[in-house]
Amino acid sequence: MEKLTIKDIAKQSGFSVSTVSNVINGKGKCSLKTQKKIFGLMEKVGYKPNCAARTLASKKSNLIGILFPIENEIFQKNNYYQKIINSITSELSKKSYDLVIGNNIKELNILEWALKRDLEGIIIIGDLDASKEKDLKKINIPIVFIDNYKNNLYGVNYINSDDTIGGFNATEILAKNNCKNIAFVGSDDIEVHSRRYLGYQSALIESSLGEERLYLEQPSYQGGLILGEMISKTDIDGLCIASDIMAFGIISSLLKNGKKIPENIKIIGFDNTDSCEYTTPTLSSVDLNFSTKGIVAVQMIFEELEGKNFLRNQSIDLNIVLREIYTGG
Repeated sequence: MEKLTIKDIAKQSGFSVSTVSNVINGKGKCSLKTQKKIFGLMEKVGYKPNCAARTLASKKSNLIGILFPIENEIFQKNNYYQKIINSITSELSKKSYDLVIGNNIKELNILEWALKRDLEGIIIIGDLDASKEKDLKKINIPIVFIDNYKNNLYGVNYINSDDTIGGFNATEILAKNNCKNIAFVGSDDIEVHSRRYLGYQSALIESSLGEERLYLEQPSYQGGLILGEMISKTDIDGLCIASDIMAFGIISSLLKNGKKIPENIKIIGFDNTDSCEYTTPTLSSVDLNFSTKGIVAVQMIFEELEGKNFLRNQSIDLNIVLREIYTGG
């Protein structure tokens, strides 16, 4: 059988040779849909790019990979991931490096992906399934985790925020502004939500408030809509919500059910997504400084590449951005 070339992949995929080349080399602006189609075809027909030829002259690929262990739908609806990508891309461009986004994390063989792309480092956002850890242990390149609490792998860097403090501070602000019945909203399968809940619990005790009120659903707008219907029928007057996207759904439900915000219920979310400024009313939120995390991740990668072989855990400061939904204007 004659060996396939990049021209064959272009012809079969319906894309130009330059587009296929950009996807393979992690260059240019190609949509996730385009990348998925091209990589899917490559896997189907057994095409493997000649990485050795590509890196022969420089002895390196100038490529850093990034992985998001989440569904594409969640990725597309949460623009805080885009903040990380933008800051990482900006930092890499200063060093003439490019970013390669890994798709289909649940089915992706990380080791094969890293070798095929000749990656010089990998940044992973969020928790990683334990079954994927064995791949990382075989990869001898710098690895940085951002917002990961479940995996404790030797030989990698970690960047986090103090999410417990974030939950505490948000709840304390609500308590200091006359909220007596404060509830926490989150998801039971996300570690950072659990940590934010611990902060909420501590703030209730510190503020001498009564019983905990916990609402759990999927971390989505639809999940927020469901919980909003339930919360609208209670005497809750304050909400610490572990993600903005859930908060948007809750706000919509509360308003439809006759609740006034912030007069009846004051709300503080998490992530400080751009949409917080455009809701009516606007949403206060805990800013986890995603852009700073992206910059620090690139710094960690290059410290290792340049021979500064020390590993560390680093906590990035967070702050609460107060807007109309909390202050009432």
